[in-house]
Amino acid sequence: MHLDHCVEKPMLKAHTTEDYVFITGIITPQQVMDEFYRLKFDEESLNLQKNCLTDEIIRESPNFREFFFSFAWEGTNYEKSPLGIIEELNPITPDVMETFKQELLMKPVYFYTRDKGIETVENTSCITRQEKESLPFILPVPFTWRRDKVFRGVSYDIFYIDRDIEVFYLIERVLKLVNPSKHIQLSEKRKMSALILESGTCMPKQGDIEFLRKKVLEGINEDIESIGKHFRERAVNELESIYFYNKKWEERINELFGVTGTRLSQVFGSLSNDR
Repeated sequence: MHLDHCVEKPMLKAHTTEDYVFITGIITPQQVMDEFYRLKFDEESLNLQKNCLTDEIIRESPNFREFFFSFAWEGTNYEKSPLGIIEELNPITPDVMETFKQELLMKPVYFYTRDKGIETVENTSCITRQEKESLPFILPVPFTWRRDKVFRGVSYDIFYIDRDIEVFYLIERVLKLVNPSKHIQLSEKRKMSALILESGTCMPKQGDIEFLRKKVLEGINEDIESIGKHFRERAVNELESIYFYNKKWEERINELFGVTGTRLSQVFGSLSNDR
């Protein structure tokens, strides 16, 4: 959550992703929790919000990004957009919302302030590292793939990954350097990620991998410096790192820069053999 200075009257904005609810505002952590505990739901206010969400779903229906990620994650828990679909709004009642609120309050709640960085709310049932690692993956393998999935006339190879995400982050960057005209994207989620490659994407030559690794790390270093200058971007990156991986953002960066050319070569070899 992105929180900065304290004011008497809470001012909150929020959006949802497939993995969490993200709230921003000028408010203290205690005020946020007080607001959540005070939340009440009635038919009139709920119907008003349903109408607003219906309008948003209709407005976003032609959105390329919404369609594409539904296609890329088809058959997994991430197939549906966080917006949902209109047919699923009608059965939602005040009781359903109250149950959801109670479940939400049992999940890890993180606050990010300019002065203190990341904090967690006391008495929140946070998922420990050991418990998180025991959660089932959607596809519990190093990576699996779907070949020649077609979206709007374009074929894609999609690799689903449940570990070594730093390696695949570098792989995405390297492939973009080698294939500037191809659609290449790493979609990162909490329990797994997807490396999406337009068909015809070429793997780098083994002899070029170390040079390419150094080149993309230079670009990543520039990105990190830029993020550090923007409070909101820094907050999002640090919070997602803690929530997704139970690691400080700096730890992930160190792991990223610790990926060797040899390791990249091994994974590129596996990707080539499995396509």
